[in-house]
Amino acid sequence: MSNNRPLIQIILRRDLLDLHSWTFGMLAAQTAHAATAVIQETHSDPLTQEYVSPDNLDKMRKTVLQTPDGESLVRLYQDILPLGKAKLWIEQPENIPTAIAIAPNKSKKIKDLLRHNGCVFF
Repeated sequence: MSNNRPLIQIILRRDLLDLHSWTFGMLAAQTAHAATAVIQETHSDPLTQEYVSPDNLDKMRKTVLQTPDGESLVRLYQDILPLGKAKLWIEQPENIPTAIAIAPNKSKKIKDLLRHNGCVFF
């Protein structure tokens, strides 16, 4: 399996599960919302087109990471923007930032930024 294919990173707030008693299903919905939105917003980008190409549909790569809370999620989003396209998903009507989806990428800088900010697998 080649690791040179585009990857989407999704970062969720851990406190939604622990402190706010959201279910795993609710968190799964947030990842789907954020990933769908970032694909739509970047649909003309070459890496997004590669990611959703017929040859890649059965080989899509995503990682789901966590950050402690809403404040760290928003701060991380601001740090990501200079490096790549991303979507901060804000659940409505509650107006709660829940997840970030980073557009399909092959960027070591983004991976390093996530690691530096303490993002670990969910």
